[in-house]
Amino acid sequence: MTAPAGRCAACGTYHWEASIPLVGDRFFLFDTVTALGLMVVAMYGLVALMGLLVEGRPVFLPWQMGAGLFTGFFVLFGLISLAVFQNRVDVTYDVGPGGMVQTAGAKARKVNRIVLFLALLSGKGGAIGSGLLAQSREVTQIAWDEVRGVWYHPGRGVVEVRDNLFRMTRLFCPPALYPEVAALVQAQVAAHPAPAHHANRSALLRTAGWM
Repeated sequence: MTAPAGRCAACGTYHWEASIPLVGDRFFLFDTVTALGLMVVAMYGLVALMGLLVEGRPVFLPWQMGAGLFTGFFVLFGLISLAVFQNRVDVTYDVGPGGMVQTAGAKARKVNRIVLFLALLSGKGGAIGSGLLAQSREVTQIAWDEVRGVWYHPGRGVVEVRDNLFRMTRLFCPPALYPEVAALVQAQVAAHPAPAHHANRSALLRTAGWM
């Protein structure tokens, strides 16, 4: 039996579970478009670089290839979200004075294990690496002095926490808990500033438009 949503009086930690929507949700749409866009840009950049090294001039793929790849994977991700996850993933959160922990639900963990098993059967290093990476992300732990940026969405009851350039963790809060969780995050981030070298990097990222 899971613990009810609320705050532990003894340790000051908030605990709750959330069922996060996928297809149709603007956060899912943003993440999917960003990931696929970066993938396509990286592919074009790699081909151009290879052309420069081999032929002495950059080679640019036709735009139709990038558009087709983007559209195909976008539809595939949507179908997987609907067919495999029934358009929702369950997540457990623990947010307190020591930091925050996000734990994937049983369905996501089961899917990750199936994917890893199939990857092991295939014997392909890239597939196995992807499966292991997915498993490693089942539990996300962030200390407050690791936080590089926070964004608040009271209308959705969501707090976005970024601890590095490539990872954004979202706290999908119950309406009753959102004001308290948002206040806790704000207070803890202010009380635990990032180390100087991380702060300088965050300022550089903000200047470049990444944060």
